[in-house]
Amino acid sequence: MDADIKVLIEKASKLIDEDGRSSFKHADRVSTLIALIIEDLDFPRRKFGLSEQAFERHLRQKIGQIDTKGEIDSEFYDLLGELKKELGTSEEVEYSVVFALPIKFPNQRDDRVFEYHGIEIKQISQSVWEDDFLEIARNDASFEIQLTKSPYQLPDDGSFWKTETTAIDPDFALERTRFALKTLLGEINFLEHYGYVKNYHEPTSHPWPRGWSDILLPFALLLFQEGKFVKEDFSEDARPRTVVEVTEEVVDNIGDLPTFTGESYEVDQYLISGIHFFFSGITNANRTGAFLDFWRGLETLTLSSPGDTSSDITERAITTVIPDEEDLFGKHVDSLVNTRNNLVHGDLSVDISQANINLLKDIHESLINLYMRRRDKWTVSDIRFVLHECDIDKTDRLQQQRNARMQNCERIEREIEILDELMTEWE
Repeated sequence: MDADIKVLIEKASKLIDEDGRSSFKHADRVSTLIALIIEDLDFPRRKFGLSEQAFERHLRQKIGQIDTKGEIDSEFYDLLGELKKELGTSEEVEYSVVFALPIKFPNQRDDRVFEYHGIEIKQISQSVWEDDFLEIARNDASFEIQLTKSPYQLPDDGSFWKTETTAIDPDFALERTRFALKTLLGEINFLEHYGYVKNYHEPTSHPWPRGWSDILLPFALLLFQEGKFVKEDFSEDARPRTVVEVTEEVVDNIGDLPTFTGESYEVDQYLISGIHFFFSGITNANRTGAFLDFWRGLETLTLSSPGDTSSDITERAITTVIPDEEDLFGKHVDSLVNTRNNLVHGDLSVDISQANINLLKDIHESLINLYMRRRDKWTVSDIRFVLHECDIDKTDRLQQQRNARMQNCERIEREIEILDELMTEWE
């Protein structure tokens, strides 16, 4: 066990009782310790159908059972082994999650089905939404009280959907649905806004701050088990949803994008994160937040490491972009680097221009395109080689790089021949 995590576990075990509880005085400290421990653990909670919240509860209980006078590391791993056995024998339950999305399609069908990450997202009619689900949820006093306190009502327009998933933990059903939706809506936003820039001064009479796109996650997810209402999950994004009618082009092309169901490829984990960051950036109503979301997408898709500079990241990211005016483009990229560095150093007053957001989005789209086109052909090492070593927009430079590697290949082949000769002589 790593010495650092051992120290964290020891500190946490002294503040938690056998039931996983801590005093109010130590609550924040325990939460921080548990978060750090989870970050260092490679526990396959999703394999067991366990949400973040449920895993934290189980982990607290196990850490609370540790005898700090004994061998902390061996005892901790024994308790983790016990937890895996307990989870492996837990009965899975089938849950339904229903919700409204702020999107409409060009025709009035209500039987569409998308499948992302192995979970089907099925469209249902408005009458099924209202009669079979919403009415039942409204009969729950707790839900109705929360809804009454909210300044918004559940929508009666847009489109209505349902997912079904099995889990040992109801929160995992919500988490899995939310994850699949973020990929689906990320791809819809990618297609809907691909190649577009936003005007510098767009007048609006809307009373709420708005992001680039209004295609947001649902205001509420409603969870059911065998037709009975279990719980609701309200979004932290309290903005009213504005219904968007997606274009025919989006409908025609969405089926060509990856759904991450069935076949999986080595680069997919980075592509999925990149799509999710793109979704966060294009829907973030705060310009600073949008800038940072798009930037995190660049960091992820360029396979950057913690020690890499902002310039390293942009140099790799723009490998996929062929600018019309290289000098002007270079100055604009420098502006991105300066803005990001100012934000990192705490200058939250820095002016983030719409032009910077436009460029970040454009670069982000180019990287997502690269991954989508090559995901079944290239490995992570291939992507790293292209982004870290190649100049895609300069054919002569690519030829030089190829020639240099051919020379190295010939040299290496000759060295292998010599080694074979020497091995034969020494046998």
